[in-house]
Amino acid sequence: MKSQLVETKNLFKTPFWVFKMDEQFRTLLVNFFSVHFDFANLAPEYDGYSLFTDKKDSSELRLLENEAKRLVIENFGQNCFDLLISYRAWLCGSGPNYTMPTHNHANSAISLVFYFQAEEGGDLVLHDPRMNANRGYRTEFQNALGLKDITWTPQSGDIVMFPSFLYHSVLKNRGSKTRIAVALDFYS
Repeated sequence: MKSQLVETKNLFKTPFWVFKMDEQFRTLLVNFFSVHFDFANLAPEYDGYSLFTDKKDSSELRLLENEAKRLVIENFGQNCFDLLISYRAWLCGSGPNYTMPTHNHANSAISLVFYFQAEEGGDLVLHDPRMNANRGYRTEFQNALGLKDITWTPQSGDIVMFPSFLYHSVLKNRGSKTRIAVALDFYS
């Protein structure tokens, strides 16, 4: 007697969107950030600071804000967007050798990162969100079950969007050029 496979389901998928920004938009924001911020002395990333309150009258930041809202509405729908109550954005670490340990964006619903200028490192590592998924399985079982972290290399002009519960880290920025990336969280 032999059992027959009835169905295989790939459960618990986690969405991760990648967009490419308009070059004119990217150049405008690179110039804005280059003029208005000291990248050697950025505000801490998790102290409640927001670019949108720091530079309230900036037309450039309004463009960034509107683009983030548009992406959320187009990919989650207006009903989900209407449930969001606030948002904030900040410049991510930019210097050579910058890294960020594993973390998620607790208390927010949707996270985006705009990579205005990103070359030579600063790869984003996305960790399997299933609790205990990497609990010491031998490599053969990890491969068979698809249990692996995913490393994604951002390029200038990329935008990523993902659910904020997704744990991630940033590998060493190997470049000498200033990395200009903005993280943005929406809260529900």
